[in-house]
Amino acid sequence: MKEILAILFIIFYSCKSKPVEQVEKVNILFIGNSLTYYHDMPKMVQQMLNEKSTHYLIEQAAYPGMTLNSHLNNIIYRRDGDNIYTIRKKDFEITETEKIISSRSWDLIIIQEAPDMLFSKELVDELVQSDIVEIKVLNRNKNCKYIFFNTWIPKVQHYPIKSICLPKSDFDYVKFPINNLNSDEKFCSEEVLNEKEHLRILNEALNQINLKQKMIISNHPNIHFNICNNYPEIQLYDDEFHPSKIGSFLNACVFYKMITNKNPTRLHFNASLDEKTASLLKRIANSN
Repeated sequence: MKEILAILFIIFYSCKSKPVEQVEKVNILFIGNSLTYYHDMPKMVQQMLNEKSTHYLIEQAAYPGMTLNSHLNNIIYRRDGDNIYTIRKKDFEITETEKIISSRSWDLIIIQEAPDMLFSKELVDELVQSDIVEIKVLNRNKNCKYIFFNTWIPKVQHYPIKSICLPKSDFDYVKFPINNLNSDEKFCSEEVLNEKEHLRILNEALNQINLKQKMIISNHPNIHFNICNNYPEIQLYDDEFHPSKIGSFLNACVFYKMITNKNPTRLHFNASLDEKTASLLKRIANSN
């Protein structure tokens, strides 16, 4: 967190000495899927930032169902509402996300992985870690700071959730070609006994990433978990996985605090939520 604030301070300090027309933007990129873009969450963060400064510019590379691996390897050839259709890129092709990452010098990149990719330690180590490294290589700003958007555990009707094992080639058939794999080479999830175990497994996966990548890890899972248990009247989700507008507003408040280290309770922006709910979510985000 201190490293992120330090680089943003340096940027702003240098901007103050320049004429208005030369003020540089702080470029922030969200990479993720529908858990990121639902209810225009990155736009909410932009509106919050704009209340105090016009120096920030947020863009997103967020598409339905995308894992980090598909961001880097799959070409979108058709869109149909909230669905996309993709095909593996050829050697000479680059994906939309690769184009966006390479398009400018990003000061902060916020990365969100599909939750299903985080429930196997082997999958995290053998695939997710390398995808994060590839994203870093594509960014021309070597001083960029990175946040891993740690999302929440899904709403589950019944525990336990049994362990599932899938062939490694199901996740990346180029990196793990079928012909070179033994039949027992699979990625297996842990059995999940209850909500607390679910949360533990997710947090352990993110600790794995943090140890290698030295990224800032967001605290969304624990914040969501505590709200669901202490304020059951607040509906954070539209379905089993996706955030409601209330949930997206909470996520935006957390990112506002992480990016600026400023108190979100001082913001006027409420995303058209009722004042009581918005104020509570701002207070919770500020205390985490």
